[in-house]
Amino acid sequence: MSRLESAKQRAESTSLKRAETGYDLAALLNSIDNTLRGLGGGRTMVEPLGVPTLARQLTAGSASINTALTGTCRRLSMRAVGADIRFSIGVGAQTAHTDTSHFIAQDERLDFAIPALANIAIIRDAAVNGVLELTELA
Repeated sequence: MSRLESAKQRAESTSLKRAETGYDLAALLNSIDNTLRGLGGGRTMVEPLGVPTLARQLTAGSASINTALTGTCRRLSMRAVGADIRFSIGVGAQTAHTDTSHFIAQDERLDFAIPALANIAIIRDAAVNGVLELTELA
């Protein structure tokens, strides 16, 4: 029996009724229970990020640079240092553009699932070069 079910039984069997407390505890616990069941029984799905396999420091300058990631890499964790950076991730060589590519702000961290044999291209978003601290995860 779960803690919630046990609390519901105690609320129903005790004298703590609406007249004494101003609350219908059994109804309140039933409402909580129904809400949790609607959310997957109170369980939260957790997706592990992965195992770090390789660290890279990629410099984002005025021209787009492409880097092929290792074939076992399935996820990325990356952080922009020193500047806002634009990036593009995909299979095969990529080109990052300052106006249409994905954005990561200075000091922001982003985590992604990526396809097998992915490449990443980066370019600075403004006039200041930056570094993309990238961790490949298997």
